[in-house]
Amino acid sequence: MSDLKDEIYKACKNGNITAIKNFITSSNNEIKDDISVVAMVLSSIQNDQFETFKFIIDSGFKNDDLYDDYSINAYLQAICIHSIENRLDFFKYAFLHPKIRKNEDDFMEQSLRFCTLHGVIEVFQYLCENFPNSKALYRSLVSGSTLISSATNGSINIIDYVLDNEELNKDTDIHIHKDHPFRGAYESKQYDVINHLIYNRNIDITPELKEYIQSKPDLLHMFEMREVSKDLENKLKSNKKINKKPKI
Repeated sequence: MSDLKDEIYKACKNGNITAIKNFITSSNNEIKDDISVVAMVLSSIQNDQFETFKFIIDSGFKNDDLYDDYSINAYLQAICIHSIENRLDFFKYAFLHPKIRKNEDDFMEQSLRFCTLHGVIEVFQYLCENFPNSKALYRSLVSGSTLISSATNGSINIIDYVLDNEELNKDTDIHIHKDHPFRGAYESKQYDVINHLIYNRNIDITPELKEYIQSKPDLLHMFEMREVSKDLENKLKSNKKINKKPKI
């Protein structure tokens, strides 16, 4: 039995659809039940076998696990991670598949969550551009979950995309829920996010943020250094203007 399992998983890995087709049409129910169809799907995703992925998903493989919620979430997470390599074809196919996207709102919500967890800007951008009226997208922005999850998981690319997009940032703000994104990033030790928000995005010091950083010398020092840097930059600009004055 283990030899057959190895052959089937190898077929998924290598894109041998003929071998998979023979397996699926086999009348040996015991063999079918002993091999994980979910593992077959995941193997096709992880090994970039798009045609194999489509074949298994469309096969109507008689297995209760193929389209259950747990399996779909497993596919979705694997697809989102895989999409970092600019392979949106897997995601688009799954997203538009009626048996996988049984609940569009839930599928959208899970997709957005995985994007923020793993920094999958390709999928996130696709969803925002193609489904701008999605209730799940609106909820994720208004509730702050998009920015909070992105900040606590180091997904700077998604933070920037949301804050720089006029259609998205009207429904959310980096200071949402008393600066929860900033606080979440600090407490999750996402120091790249902290640096980015302070020095690159020039985050304002709100009353809530001011109170939060008072007991954190490292954050106080970073904001102080930002002000020093600003003063120095302004002085340099001022000196340049003086030097440019024409001589009489």
